[in-house]
Amino acid sequence: MRPHLSVGRNALSAVALAKRFLPTALTLATALLLLSCGGGGGGDKTPTAPPAPVMVLTTVTVALSATTLQVGQTATANATGADQNGASISTGTVTWSSSSPTVATITSGGAFTAVAPGQTNITSTAGSKSGQITLTVIPVPVASVVVTPAVPAAMNLGGTQQLAASTLDASGSVLLSRVVSWTTSDSTKARVSTTGLVTAFAAGTATVTATSEGKSGT
Repeated sequence: MRPHLSVGRNALSAVALAKRFLPTALTLATALLLLSCGGGGGGDKTPTAPPAPVMVLTTVTVALSATTLQVGQTATANATGADQNGASISTGTVTWSSSSPTVATITSGGAFTAVAPGQTNITSTAGSKSGQITLTVIPVPVASVVVTPAVPAAMNLGGTQQLAASTLDASGSVLLSRVVSWTTSDSTKARVSTTGLVTAFAAGTATVTATSEGKSGT
């Protein structure tokens, strides 16, 4: 005979409940596991920082070692760059130019030479950006005036003597095209024209002087 298994009503009820609710329990457990692991699209996420802005050259500033030069003198130019925030940034390769090469010339390395009196704009260009500054060139100043020939110690009444004045720089080199004015210490004794021609008018002594840019010679 087969053994007879007797199952109580309560046991059958428990089995039925297990079959009914087990799938739901398993689904809930799975969902909780996913949430604990950060799955399912939930949970807090750390925001991604935006990319840093690209710094670009915005302005070019030109500086000169001297903004006023005498003819023949040399100096150097320098260019610096700034980005959109005003911070220093490399200019990269720059090109140099002078708006008036007859006043001052400049090399590709930024060295410039004063050629003639006047003004010129020194410009530095880096890509599409540029900056400039004004350079002033002045004449070499007169350091001394030499009058030739020396006025004779005595001149006959009515006699004349043509004088010439040489304007010199500090090194003794002749400076051309300088304005010279002529004066006499006593015009009743001797007179001098604007070109340096001296005429004796009366007996006595007079000193003839040539003056240029504040410097004088007799």
